[in-house]
Amino acid sequence: MPTVSGSSVQGRAELGPAGGGPGRTAFICRSAALFGIFFQFRLLAGDLSDTSLFLTTLGAAFLVPVLLKKHRVPALQGVIVLVLLPWAARLFLALPRVFVPGTGVFWDALLLGLDRNNFVSLPPYYWIALSSFFCLGSRRFLRGDLIAQGLLLLAVFLAARTADMEAYRLPALTLGCFGALVFFQILAFIFSADPAYRANTAEKVRASALMFVLVFSGACLLIRPFEEKAVDQSGGLLQPKMFSFDFSQFIRLESEISMNTDLVLIVRKEGRFDHILIRRFILSAYSPGRGFYMDENRDEAEHPARLPQGTWNTSVTPFLRSDAPVRMVDQEYYLVNFDSQAFIALNQPEEITPFKTWDASSFNSAYAVRSRVNEALSFELADTVRDIPGEEYSGLDSASYRYYTDYGNDPRIAAKAGEFTQGVRGYGDRVMMIHDALKYGEYRYSLKPGIAVDGDQLGYFLFDVKKGYCSYFAFAMTLLLRSQGIPARVAAGFFIDPEEGAFDYYPVRQDMAHAWVEVWFPGYGWVEYDPTSANFAAGEDFEFSSGISRDQFEKLMEEILKNRTLLEVRSGGAEEESFFETLGKRAVFLAGLSWPWLLAGALVIPFLALRLGHLVVLLFTVSARKKTLRLWAQVSRRLALAGLRRGQDESEGEWVKGLDRAYHFNLYEMYLA
Repeated sequence: MPTVSGSSVQGRAELGPAGGGPGRTAFICRSAALFGIFFQFRLLAGDLSDTSLFLTTLGAAFLVPVLLKKHRVPALQGVIVLVLLPWAARLFLALPRVFVPGTGVFWDALLLGLDRNNFVSLPPYYWIALSSFFCLGSRRFLRGDLIAQGLLLLAVFLAARTADMEAYRLPALTLGCFGALVFFQILAFIFSADPAYRANTAEKVRASALMFVLVFSGACLLIRPFEEKAVDQSGGLLQPKMFSFDFSQFIRLESEISMNTDLVLIVRKEGRFDHILIRRFILSAYSPGRGFYMDENRDEAEHPARLPQGTWNTSVTPFLRSDAPVRMVDQEYYLVNFDSQAFIALNQPEEITPFKTWDASSFNSAYAVRSRVNEALSFELADTVRDIPGEEYSGLDSASYRYYTDYGNDPRIAAKAGEFTQGVRGYGDRVMMIHDALKYGEYRYSLKPGIAVDGDQLGYFLFDVKKGYCSYFAFAMTLLLRSQGIPARVAAGFFIDPEEGAFDYYPVRQDMAHAWVEVWFPGYGWVEYDPTSANFAAGEDFEFSSGISRDQFEKLMEEILKNRTLLEVRSGGAEEESFFETLGKRAVFLAGLSWPWLLAGALVIPFLALRLGHLVVLLFTVSARKKTLRLWAQVSRRLALAGLRRGQDESEGEWVKGLDRAYHFNLYEMYLA
């Protein structure tokens, strides 16, 4: 190949050595990625591995090869040392029990722990130690090891159920870890390039920054799908957000769900425990393809979706009879691992008082609620409407009645409801017949209801397998009632276990997420019904939670009792929004709808500007001299991108002449112009 005298073109045209070490930075980046990948084995192993022993083993796997290479140990001897080192360490721990009387039990216990840890740590040790030993002496081996690492990383994140790992309950953490490992692997590739094509420091920095942006952008694009996928691993109701949990504003019927016992909040509730359902969302809107979801205009008027910034009082008319049995119940909520702006309360909240928490609080937010609780007995509700349900008896306006009785006009739903209520005429009696058929009939509770071939999960539950979790029962009862002309809606929230409380404080876990039904009774309002069966499907094992750690609960309780008097009422109020606040919220809303396109534009536009910026400016340049300068700047940039950069000690004229001699570009004439 022709060369350019005195320039960097010659260095870039020649091939580098076939082997040679990869360089310190490349090895460090490769080692960081490899450590992160194999630490997933520790997370997956759970109690099988001790963290301190595992980290010690991995530390030795990285350190010993470096020492062997530093002392120039031959390859065969180095491999023998690395292979025998774990067993030599075990022998070292086994010898004292032989020579020191009376210590056998202690050393046996230590060896047992080591052997248990070796079951998890030895495969990572041998991979890290042997590959590190050869990577230190060969750039090509390191790049091959990076490819193997990538395949291993992909296998770990595809095969492992990361939602079962405590560290990865939140999709943001999963993608953050995955993205960091990929970023370090890319850096190792960049810094281990062939010396003939190795970039200078500035180029490496730019390439690293670009890779970071691309990896981060990819993680952002995957956040939403990961959050939606994680719903089935949070009881089918809870959706992981960026760094907390909250309920999804629409409920889908999943084919299988799992649960975990993370603490989400603590609630304080005085008095008798007749009502255990605390509501997060009302889901009154329905479509056959989407399921039940929140109608912001109707549902938020009764139950705010977000915690108000100041004291809030309901503006909803209760439509109650003057003699309706109601009771006001005061509650306090302390949110731990939950969206700080989420609002949860007993039905029906009348007054909300948000608090400012104390300094260094363990809680995301705290607030007090006063709710109007309906205490009507079943015989009182049965007497509300004795005739066949209909709009004229409902006490609702025509639009509301049609809205709350929409069931998609599914004839099979109507036929099943008719079967359950055959021979029953009254309004309240029909509610109880449908409720009892689901709760006490042939339907069973299951975390694995299965997949409907035709995609109709609710029909699969009602007419075929007859097993499902709470959302299936709530969906079914609501639609069955609606088909009978009885207004009903779905509610989602948590249940409280009265047996787990202390001093009127009760812990609420993720596995206590629940869905139920609220039925409209004229003169009494919305009344809760829980149709979920307590009988489990045959052949399914269900592990009952032993509750949260008592130490954790007592620690949080102590913090609340010690600092409760420091709570201050948040003074926000319902002030009218300014024009700019409204405009800002609208912009955020639109950005939320089209963020993938905005992100793509943020990546593509700078790329096009770097590639074609001078040509675009050239179109708007009038001066011939300035046009020539712009054109030459574009040519120089394209040559630099092709790897033909000017040397540090080389003038621009010498660089151009060297290019002409090497590649016959005839650029010198353009340069002189």
